[in-house]
Amino acid sequence: MFKQHAKWIWSSGLGLIAGVLSLHPLSQSDAYWHLMLGRAVWRTGARTVPEPAALPAFADSVNVPEWLFDLLVYAVHELAGPAGLSILIALSAAASVLALCWMLETLLREADPAAVAWVSALITTLLMARMTLRPQLAFLILLPVFVAATEKYLGAEGRPRVRLAVGLVVLQVLWAQLHGSFVLGPAVFGLMALPHAASDWTGPRRRLHLAVLAGLLLGFASSSDGIGVVHYVLVHASGDAARHVGDMPATRWENLSPISPYGVAYWLLCITALLGAGIRRGVRVKSAGLALLGVVLTLNSVRFIAVGALLLGPIALDGAQALAGRMPQFRLRGLPSTLVALALVGWSGHVTDFLRGPVGAVGLSPGGDPVAAARYLNELPPGSAVLSTFDTGASIGFWLEGRVRTYVDTRTPLHFDDTEYAVAREVWGRPESLALALDRYAVDAILTERSWATCRNAPEGWVPAVIEARHTTFVRAGDADPFVTLAACGSKYLRDDACVDDGLRLDGEIERLARWGESPFLDQLRVQRILRCGGDLALAARLLPDERSSRHMRRQRALAAALLASRSGDPERALDLLDSAVREGDPRAARIAVGTLGSGQVSRERVRDMLERAIHGLADSAPLDLRAALAMLCIQQSDAECVRFHGMRVAVAGDPDTGRVLLAWLHANHPEAAVRDDAGRWLGSLERREAETVADRMRSMPEAS
Repeated sequence: MFKQHAKWIWSSGLGLIAGVLSLHPLSQSDAYWHLMLGRAVWRTGARTVPEPAALPAFADSVNVPEWLFDLLVYAVHELAGPAGLSILIALSAAASVLALCWMLETLLREADPAAVAWVSALITTLLMARMTLRPQLAFLILLPVFVAATEKYLGAEGRPRVRLAVGLVVLQVLWAQLHGSFVLGPAVFGLMALPHAASDWTGPRRRLHLAVLAGLLLGFASSSDGIGVVHYVLVHASGDAARHVGDMPATRWENLSPISPYGVAYWLLCITALLGAGIRRGVRVKSAGLALLGVVLTLNSVRFIAVGALLLGPIALDGAQALAGRMPQFRLRGLPSTLVALALVGWSGHVTDFLRGPVGAVGLSPGGDPVAAARYLNELPPGSAVLSTFDTGASIGFWLEGRVRTYVDTRTPLHFDDTEYAVAREVWGRPESLALALDRYAVDAILTERSWATCRNAPEGWVPAVIEARHTTFVRAGDADPFVTLAACGSKYLRDDACVDDGLRLDGEIERLARWGESPFLDQLRVQRILRCGGDLALAARLLPDERSSRHMRRQRALAAALLASRSGDPERALDLLDSAVREGDPRAARIAVGTLGSGQVSRERVRDMLERAIHGLADSAPLDLRAALAMLCIQQSDAECVRFHGMRVAVAGDPDTGRVLLAWLHANHPEAAVRDDAGRWLGSLERREAETVADRMRSMPEAS
């Protein structure tokens, strides 16, 4: 009785933890095409619907294989909005953990609570990586439920077994409406039923087994693809497109690296299974079969790592039970393993917070979607063609309900085939291909991420119409005034000459963007305007967006906050804010750190350490001004080798003024005569080269009349 209560308390608590740590804003564009297709299914009452958003050059209609999930997502959105979708993710996470614990309990009822806690927490860590608004949420619930139901079926007799047989087929049919992974149903059933062949595959039992297997296979026909579902799965899971879509390529070592919580959890599951097999001197055939299927799926695609962990669960539980039996005290074997496993779950929650967070927030991720672009595009004539990038088309398609038509999006390869996606990658990456596509599709606007080549490659005659934290919308020059102070692409938001007229033009361009709605991005621009062009620092501090709303402009906010702190008399705080950016080699952060030296309130050693980390990260691409600043610091600290390493590079690479100072110092102060002599010779060469340059300029000047 104690064990059952302990397992129930554990599964409930773990489900609650997983749900809380999975509560985050919508962070991926996939959610929008599920919403878009769910709305189309609702309005048409069919599983094949008119193409809702893509350019007319693509298909007229689209099959919706995961129609029931899409319909559910759309219903939740209509009832509770984006916040409801965040809550749906959290509830799905909790449900998947409860289903996992039920599966483990069903497979090994006598399992020690510590063994269940250890294995379930390790698997939960991997499940956390997949908690985004996709039909895989249903997969991660239905798979452990199917395994548990199959185990109960195999252990039942008489009418209960028949009822469970019917239940398995019904579950398969439901699964077929939610996610393409339902094709695994017959394989899972076969692998679990096969070990019973000697006793069960005779007479009535054999006929019932075969009937269940036939029912599971017939369940294929209930999908929207009918008997063509196998072809759909093969196309969706392989081919050229799958190799280039985020989480679809085959798993590589770095995907399971032990420096991530997911890699640690996966390898601990494997080690637990292997150690247990050694103690038991064998494995159960049923558990081994499921584990083998899990390994095959894991190796096939990154997205199946969590599924592979689920299927490793039975053999890992056998191993954990064997290990628990060898340990002396319950407290000694239960508490440490539980704490380690929970630490991994917490670590995965931290990763979720960084990638999709903030954890605990709901709704849309501020600045993550092209909201201002959608408002602008909504004013274009109906049917306008928008050359969108991979992550923007779905949201625009859903919000504008097909009013404008979009390009290849994250429905690849479900909807767009290998060739269409390959051509799209050429268009997004090559200027000549982009220009050709603009003509081919009679494009009216380009919507692109700031960091993409599409942004940098905008052809002549196209100008930015809307600029956002992550996205920029281009139109033909006659349709919008150009921005001359704001940078449309890259990580810098302001051009170098943004303050040429004391910031008046910049103010006007920021307010022009405000027509499409206020946002943390616009406040960030206003802060940068004050810092760059002058203004009220107290106002800038009030305008600075908070960290929760600045996830898509983390670096820009950190740099602005550091500058504010430095100019407000708190250089130590400025250095604290810069630490992460400096560690990642951002030269802008390193320059701000150098600027704090003028306050006289920070230690040269700390600034030097930050400079060295930045330059180390940038390697040979480190800007000369940073090397020069570091060399000058080293002069103050009498570090001759540091001055030599960085100073020589500054002098040779083309900064004659600073180079002359550094070479002169080396020539006079380096302890080695050979280095002093070498520096003197370089100094002579530099001075002769400068003299020749001056003479050339004098000769090229026109004679006075």
